[in-house]
Amino acid sequence: MTITILPQWKCSQIWAKRESYKGGKPKEQDAAYLHGASQWDGNYAPIAENGTAVYIFMAEHDEYYGSQRARSAYNSLHDAYEEDGWSEEQISNVLQIQTPNDEWFAQRGVTSNYHGGGNVVFGEDDVLNWVLSHTKEENES
Repeated sequence: MTITILPQWKCSQIWAKRESYKGGKPKEQDAAYLHGASQWDGNYAPIAENGTAVYIFMAEHDEYYGSQRARSAYNSLHDAYEEDGWSEEQISNVLQIQTPNDEWFAQRGVTSNYHGGGNVVFGEDDVLNWVLSHTKEENES
């Protein structure tokens, strides 16, 4: 198991960024997952069954994947949580999506290559705080 701890963050047992992660498949022990500028290639039901919180981040004008894939993953995850018996309130606590526009990126110095510029999410305190605030016990209640 690998965890990347950003120096400015104190981590509990949360997998903020899994170096071994590939293709939209958070592991069972993950409390939260930041899915950024990527395509979801995994199944959705196990995420809800395992109580994994997911924050999806994709530029509105991502040149590689486009934001529609992020919205599709969000909708599929939402459906999976519902099918697993989660209430709307519970889902809103564990599933988030952000698809910022070009102006948002320009304010952070990114004016082209929005797909590659998606890495700015790792400097966003509110996003990282959201990911790091989740625990398995909290997600499962």
